[in-house]
Amino acid sequence: MKKAFSLLELVFVIVVIGILASIAIPKFLATRHDAEVSKIIQSTQNAVKEVTNYVNAKNINVTDEPILNMSNTLTQLVKQGKAKSTFSGHGVDIFGYPNRACVSVREWNITTLMVYTHPEATGIICSGVKKVIKDTNYTISGVNFSF
Repeated sequence: MKKAFSLLELVFVIVVIGILASIAIPKFLATRHDAEVSKIIQSTQNAVKEVTNYVNAKNINVTDEPILNMSNTLTQLVKQGKAKSTFSGHGVDIFGYPNRACVSVREWNITTLMVYTHPEATGIICSGVKKVIKDTNYTISGVNFSF
């Protein structure tokens, strides 16, 4: 009667576990990066819509108030440390990595909101964001925008 596993059986199990881990870990990391990319894109889209709605509801120009007053999404990102206010409050850089901006949303002129990706922003997350968000100027005139 056998009471223990042989050394060969244990080595075989360890090799199988190692192979499974080598497949699973990269898939898991890719899923995390995809989630971060989606979060940045969604935040940017929400911010553009919030600013559009705010400007149209109050019948003001884009540059009349700081952008953080017009977008709860951008305000929350700044409070969470995932974005920073720029241009004296009239712009926001959204981070893909700590303290490295991926996307900027800023007031351009009295009717235009500018959204652009940073050319020097690199890495998996910022590259994914750049595939979806194109550098664009949005004229605020009562319409909703899509990327």
